[in-house]
Amino acid sequence: MSTRTDIHRPGVINGDDYRFVGVLYQGSSEDMAASYADEMDWLDAYPHVDTDASWTIEGNWATRGSCDLCGSRFAHGVAYRHVPTGRIMVVGHICAGSELLMDEATAAKHRAEKRLQAVKTERVNREYREAFATEHPEFLAFIEQVERDAEDEDAPDHLGISVDFAKQFRGSRPEFSDRQLETFPKLIAGRAKFLAAIRERAEREAAAGPRGEWELGRQQVTGRIFQIRTYENDFGSTTKMFVETDDRRVVLTTIPEALWRQANDNQDALRGSEVEFTVTIQDTGDEPHFGFGKRPAVKATDRGLVGAEDEDEDAEPEHTDHSDRRVCQGIGCVYGDH
Repeated sequence: MSTRTDIHRPGVINGDDYRFVGVLYQGSSEDMAASYADEMDWLDAYPHVDTDASWTIEGNWATRGSCDLCGSRFAHGVAYRHVPTGRIMVVGHICAGSELLMDEATAAKHRAEKRLQAVKTERVNREYREAFATEHPEFLAFIEQVERDAEDEDAPDHLGISVDFAKQFRGSRPEFSDRQLETFPKLIAGRAKFLAAIRERAEREAAAGPRGEWELGRQQVTGRIFQIRTYENDFGSTTKMFVETDDRRVVLTTIPEALWRQANDNQDALRGSEVEFTVTIQDTGDEPHFGFGKRPAVKATDRGLVGAEDEDEDAEPEHTDHSDRRVCQGIGCVYGDH
């Protein structure tokens, strides 16, 4: 065995003559190799470095995958460029730490190790998703349909918890609990029922013909209360009614006090009843059949409670909650037939 006399041998090497190029990993861990992938782009700039021994000092790494400095095999390595000759020297991490500057190499190694946990997590998640697809193909098909619906502006907006399940499956912790797995059949059945209801409503809409359109301003309205909802706010709560006219226009407005007295403050008594009142339609937006009303008024007559002009025409308008347009979409009301 000959004694080395070159300037790159341990103990003699001058670290000032070398510049950091990059790090590499050649161990047996697939996860670690994946975590190092972003740190090994430097190899693209030296396409022959791992096949042509002339590119490396001593040629150990190019021919045997061992350290160009000491000849030992290594898992974590560092590549340097020898400035005077332009040749590449690839050494193990231990030799690099004892003979050469390590700041950049250590930082790169730490970045790779930090990514290792993410790589392991993604592998575990990938294996879970593959097993899930095999064991529950119908659940996977449901998740994929929910994802398509979420991206489709024309799809029914009735996804609810289904969207949460889809996001969980694609997220960093996709595992479903036993209870969640038991929920899947219910979600699938619920979606099928909902879509069937949409089709039925669409058919009824088509058969019923076009809806009437509101004109803005103060007017007399006669119709049926088909829904009552209570809204909470910072000042308490407000109960409003949805009223549909004979030509299928809908108005959302507060319930006049006279109607409450007539029904003895019983919502069930009001729901479904025919009412006549005066109201100001202040907005319809892009759905002219759905209006928001303010200052509804009724008065007692021989025909019972009918519309009446209120005295405070200059009062501040009520807050308009446009989220309730959803009750009367083109496919029908989500609260049922009316």
